[in-house]
Amino acid sequence: MTAASGAVLNSLLDAWVLSGLFYDYNLVVLVAKEAKQTPIENILRHPCLNKYPQALAHLAIYNRDVNALQAGVGNYLNGQIPPFYFCEGPQDSFAEQAVNAGFLIIALNHLPWIKHTQNGFLFSKNSSKSLALSLISILENPAYDGEVLRDIAHRARDEQTTADSPITHP
Repeated sequence: MTAASGAVLNSLLDAWVLSGLFYDYNLVVLVAKEAKQTPIENILRHPCLNKYPQALAHLAIYNRDVNALQAGVGNYLNGQIPPFYFCEGPQDSFAEQAVNAGFLIIALNHLPWIKHTQNGFLFSKNSSKSLALSLISILENPAYDGEVLRDIAHRARDEQTTADSPITHP
């Protein structure tokens, strides 16, 4: 799940589609109701989605109650690998909700409150290929089983509730 837009969203879509991750992992793109973020039509016209239209079956674009969606996804997947939330940066308004819902944070820009592999992951968005390889390195690494990834996600949530809201006040 992500609320990323612009070049960051393009890079994420490229990584997700071109690596073939879409065959095993769905992607939800959150679009603000006011449509100030990437419009739905632009997402659907992304070159990778035109080249691999089968990926559209694994893509959801959502512009409604994000809290309910995140809570529902978190509850539905409880006990499995936690859902990932790709956080564009400090301005991402849905990151705090994602942490509260138990999502594993993948930061695509520097976030001062993320400690790589401790309470989330920091990935370079320099290229779609490097982003795809970073994702695959987590998903296919036996050291990062569901339990370990849930612990990392829970650390982020625990740190947020015990600190003075590190997400909104880095």
